Amino acid sequence: MPLLALPFEYLWWHYTLAWRDLVVIWGNYLWFIYHFFSISVLARTLLAPWKRLGEVYPARFNLGATLATFFINSLMRLVGAVIRIIMLVFGGLVYLLVILLGSVTLILWLVLPLIIILALVLGLALLFK
Repeated sequence: MPLLALPFEYLWWHYTLAWRDLVVIWGNYLWFIYHFFSISVLARTLLAPWKRLGEVYPARFNLGATLATFFINSLMRLVGAVIRIIMLVFGGLVYLLVILLGSVTLILWLVLPLIIILALVLGLALLFK
């Protein structure tokens, strides 16, 4: 390959193949975060009892035992909802952080060749100063 074609080959790679791969990698990170925090599962089971903890209602009606069972089951659902909401918020924040960092990376990737050329020009200017 002629030496003069090297910059054009680099620019072609930089703005086509590498750009596509960068977007695919970013999508993989987003997929991983979504599944790591189980966003869909946590949203579907928001009001489920925590760790399936709960009491079984008594076979025969007893007002005190029924109210105690209802209270315990409601408390376990509340604990489950609070913990799931915390995880959903944290997972959402991490997801937004990955979106933000991916966007910054894509923008930097666009201007990277200009930064390299600018750094070379400034380095040569300082060298011959």
